[in-house]
Amino acid sequence: MYCTNCGTEMAADARFCTGCGAKANAFAAPRAKTSLEELREESVAVPVQLRVGMLKTQTAVLLFGRSYSALIRLEKKQYENIVAAGNKGGNYFQKVAGMMAAFGEYAKKMEAQPVGQVVKAHPGSVLFEDVQIRRLRIWNGWDPSREQYDDFYSFELLAAGEKYKGTLERNVNAQAVNARLRGMLGGRFG
Repeated sequence: MYCTNCGTEMAADARFCTGCGAKANAFAAPRAKTSLEELREESVAVPVQLRVGMLKTQTAVLLFGRSYSALIRLEKKQYENIVAAGNKGGNYFQKVAGMMAAFGEYAKKMEAQPVGQVVKAHPGSVLFEDVQIRRLRIWNGWDPSREQYDDFYSFELLAAGEKYKGTLERNVNAQAVNARLRGMLGGRFG
C-alpha cells in the first residue's frame, strides 16, 4: 500500500506512514497497471525552462496526472517549429506573445493524449509513477535589486531520487496551475 499524502510504500498492517506520519486511512492500494499507450486521465501540462547547467536551459513540459507524471523534453528543433507557428509578425512584444501562446497550446494538447504516446514522441523524456513524486514546489521570489517579486515563477521537482529545477514560462497562470496541482498531488505539493 502507498500513502496518498507523500507516496511512501507501506506495509499492509501499518497504522502510520513512516514518511509523513499520516494515519493509515490515508493509504491506498496500488493501482492496477494500465498500458501507458492507453492511459488517459485528467492531467495538467506546465510549460517550463528546465535548468540543465549553470547557464543552460532546455525547453520542457511538466505533465502531471493522478497516477503518473512526466518530464517531457523538447529538442531544439521541435521547439523552434512550435514557436515559428506562433510568430505572426508585428512588433517584438507581439511576436514573443504569439510564440509563447503557441508553446502553451502545444503543452495543452499533451493533456488530452495518452502519456505513453507523448513520452515516445519526445526522446529523453522521463516518466514517473505517482509514488515516485516526493515534492513539487512552485514559487516566485523576491528580487532585491528591483525591490519587488520576480515576474516569473521557479519550480523544483523531487522525483525518483532526482532534483529538477527551472522556471515556468511567463505566460503560465501560476495560480490556476497551483490549484489544479494541489488537488492531484495533495501534501506533496507546496
